[in-house]
Amino acid sequence: MVAFPAIRAVCAGNACSRLRSKSLIPAYRTASPSLNGYQKSRCFYCFRDISLDNNHSDFADVDHFFPHDLRKCAAEKPINGVANLVLACTDCNRGVNGKSSKLPALPLLERLHERNEYLIISHHPLRETLMVQTYLL
Repeated sequence: MVAFPAIRAVCAGNACSRLRSKSLIPAYRTASPSLNGYQKSRCFYCFRDISLDNNHSDFADVDHFFPHDLRKCAAEKPINGVANLVLACTDCNRGVNGKSSKLPALPLLERLHERNEYLIISHHPLRETLMVQTYLL
């Protein structure tokens, strides 16, 4: 699947708006606004400013905290579920020293757990989604 930033790098302006069709946008990308409600336009890993505007230089990636490749190990796990998604700057997600397909460090796992627990007890729009995807409902 082609990621938005890759499309943006190849396309200029509206010249290839047809390439930006919804069929190329991963379904989990739709969680961006809700995730951003928690992350307050900051990268989950380094806290750098990020944007949801795909024309912005700091356009956020939706990152699989546990790498997407793990779906091959346990197909029944909700790897694309909200509990496993964070917004990240491109440097942290896929830069030279970025996380890419590596497992995250333990302190980051603790931060993700705290975030998910907060969302579950809050009235945040992701609350029910998280509860369904983590079998709490």
